[in-house]
Amino acid sequence: MSILRFTAAACTAFMALSLAAQSSITFQKPPQAILDVFDVDLPPSPMIDAQSRTLALLTRPAYLSLADLAQPELRLAGLRLNPVTHNASRTRPFTAFSLQDLTTGRSVPLQGLPANLRFEYPSFSPTGAHFAFVEVQEKGLALWVAEVATGQARRLTEPRLSATLGRPYAWASDGQSLLVWMRPTLETYPEAQPLPVGPAVQEALGVKAPARTYQDLLRSPADEAKFAFYVTTTIHRVDLQGRATPLLPPAIYRSVQPSPDGAYLLVSEIRKPFSYQFPLERFPSVVRVVDGQGQPVATLHERPLQDRIPVDFDACEEGPRHFAWRQDRPATLTWLEAQDGGVPAKAVAMRDALYQLDPPFRGQ
Repeated sequence: MSILRFTAAACTAFMALSLAAQSSITFQKPPQAILDVFDVDLPPSPMIDAQSRTLALLTRPAYLSLADLAQPELRLAGLRLNPVTHNASRTRPFTAFSLQDLTTGRSVPLQGLPANLRFEYPSFSPTGAHFAFVEVQEKGLALWVAEVATGQARRLTEPRLSATLGRPYAWASDGQSLLVWMRPTLETYPEAQPLPVGPAVQEALGVKAPARTYQDLLRSPADEAKFAFYVTTTIHRVDLQGRATPLLPPAIYRSVQPSPDGAYLLVSEIRKPFSYQFPLERFPSVVRVVDGQGQPVATLHERPLQDRIPVDFDACEEGPRHFAWRQDRPATLTWLEAQDGGVPAKAVAMRDALYQLDPPFRGQ
């Protein structure tokens, strides 16, 4: 019995020591010689303005930090989002940049940048006079610009941009202002949701419609509400002094493209009903034109849910697609239409037809 008591006491002591040792374990850094090899920045990424006058060199670390990896992530309609910053999740922000005048070789000294800078979505203005970027703060995204000639940087907005659907701003054609995707509210999403009042019902219509398998899809009305909350934005016009003017009301804006002359905006919006079988690229949408003040001009295409695109390689949707401005005209729209119904296996003389349309966007 004494041996058993001794053994039990020894085991108890050993377990206590093990638990104490486990509770005190923390992440450890390797020796400095290993850090010098692996904990480094990637080679700088170059970016040149449209006039080939200024070079920007962008620096980012090779690995995400533990704080970045610990950020929350939502998976909705094929998107992976950070619900805190309203950005895509697992992005790798840049941490520094430099500007160089290519005509003289002179480096532009930068001034006014925030400490511990982390930024994404950099771009030059159409004239090359300014360099814009989005600062990634702890609780949101803020828009900045740097003047290329002087290197003076300034913040244009509070951290309320939304990049859940991609780049959260677009330069106006004259380079004197930016169209900015902003969150309609800074309130957090109310996670407490009422219990469903009925089952989730999906109807099969008996029509053959082979489809690929997608991940991170919507699964319930609660998912629909959450998706709409995080992707709904308002569009503001923000000038280079930071003055913001509301331009378009809350909606799910997939893209907003200014015409080369700046007189019109080509707007693509995602509409309901949302799908539980397809990601947001297949959701219903509408493409329309508004003027520079956001007033409606013409509706170009009301696109239904794309649930019957063949699974064949190179298949596409029926009807108009890929709307864009001609860059060599003031405000001429172009788009494509498949002549084979989007089915590449069908024998036709011409696969695609290219169309264009001039203002007021109501003619043939």
